[in-house]
Amino acid sequence: MTMHPATAAHHPPGPLRLVNSANTGNTVLRRLARTSLVRLYPGQYTELSAWLEASARARYELQLEALRHHSNPVFCCESALTVHGIATFGVPRRITTLAHGGRHGLQSETQHLAKGAAVSLPGFVPHVRHRHEGISQLTTSWASSVPAAHAGAQILLRAPLTHALTVSDGAARSGEWAQAAVAAEIRTSRPGPRRNRALLRLEAGRAGAQSPAESGSRAVILGAGFPEPELQHRFEDELGFVAQVDAWWDHLRLVGEVDGEVKYTNPAMTNGRGPLDVLRDEKRRENRLLAQGIQLRRWGWAEIVHPERLIALLGAAGLRTDSRAVLR
Repeated sequence: MTMHPATAAHHPPGPLRLVNSANTGNTVLRRLARTSLVRLYPGQYTELSAWLEASARARYELQLEALRHHSNPVFCCESALTVHGIATFGVPRRITTLAHGGRHGLQSETQHLAKGAAVSLPGFVPHVRHRHEGISQLTTSWASSVPAAHAGAQILLRAPLTHALTVSDGAARSGEWAQAAVAAEIRTSRPGPRRNRALLRLEAGRAGAQSPAESGSRAVILGAGFPEPELQHRFEDELGFVAQVDAWWDHLRLVGEVDGEVKYTNPAMTNGRGPLDVLRDEKRRENRLLAQGIQLRRWGWAEIVHPERLIALLGAAGLRTDSRAVLR
């Protein structure tokens, strides 16, 4: 199962990089460890200043790399998805690996050392070992991990709906073969309500949801029992193409747009424009939509992770919930 890629775990962006004896030599490593480095795991270091300045995603990916060099575990769940380059709903809050007959659950905390003294390292997430049943094989690309379809199935079985629909939408973008692979993994789990719910979550995947924020928005919308919107609806006027919007409810002539920093900073989406140019174009587009008698509601990550805000926003726009249509 391949989905739209996240940043590859073994290529952390910017100056953040792993330092160990393999890439510096023992003598240099000992000297650096006494000055500018902080220890992530025994024998695995990075520049403290770079860690403090890095994004949460870059820190997580470097921590995966450091743990791989330290103990070569088999990654599972959202850590496995990251290894496979598959988008997750936000940055995972833990690193998860398989427990092979040893102690499972939360692992003992690592002592981080800088200049020989213990320090607190912001953004360093806990390591949890899971027991999984029915894994048909392990795959090794950059690191050892469970198959992507198995990792996705575990999220659909156990994670909140926001995380689950991010996986479902990614599988839908990849095609029927990816959905079938995840479904087959779900069906290896114990029969019952949890398995049935996971299959319904998988069926709810839509290729038109093009980012974790859009998937998370759908989770709030469907989880509240709102009508499912049409995704990526195209609008035109007398001048031609106007917009392709994230969500469209025809019966209310309501457009929903998910705002995110990526729309203003990602070169793949800005087409060489600066942030101010993107904002101006966005305003022109909005005016052309409103001229067609369309109501527009915008929201961002804050409303997705505080779903009551998004529910209130859409309810005020005229959407009504139906308890019979709630996706769990």
